[in-house]
Amino acid sequence: MTRNQRAFLAVEILGAGILSALFLNDTICLMFTPFLIGITDSLKRNPLPYLIALATASNVGSAATLIGNPQNMIIGIASGISYLDFLLSLAPVALLGMAVIWLVLVLLYPREFNRGGKLLEYADETKAVNKPLLVKTLLVTAALPMRREGRLPVSCLSPGVTSLQPSLPSLTGHCWFSLRPCSWSAVRSKPAG
Repeated sequence: MTRNQRAFLAVEILGAGILSALFLNDTICLMFTPFLIGITDSLKRNPLPYLIALATASNVGSAATLIGNPQNMIIGIASGISYLDFLLSLAPVALLGMAVIWLVLVLLYPREFNRGGKLLEYADETKAVNKPLLVKTLLVTAALPMRREGRLPVSCLSPGVTSLQPSLPSLTGHCWFSLRPCSWSAVRSKPAG
């Protein structure tokens, strides 16, 4: 963990931006909101600037790749631009945007980011980690790129739902369908006639 509020904000913005470039930005917001609220609550911090940072960094970071958001996918399909060309063109813009987010939030919330003291001094207790839930969530998250490429049929859910799959254990407190085998008979479609 970082030692001060500004460094924590920078790590959060960079992390949310990079993850949003790799996964759908909505998924990142849903996964990290409970996490950020828990951290800011335990550190006795104002959660608002950190939640604004999450939402804006996820949006800006998703612009860096073709898979970051649906609009980029449409642009990629319509233009035929390669993934690498898109990344090389827009990653610097996304990084600059993330730097602007950090600067604006530090300026808009001076009481939060100009406070003296180290960030860790405010932690009153450590939260217990649910290790089985963490392992399941990480396994599902690691399997998603293979699922998207069609190499791992672990789920019969639509891509929109599968992009949300890793966040469900953290939102619901249990992993009820992430690794369940698919009933392929239920997904067969009949030809229109």
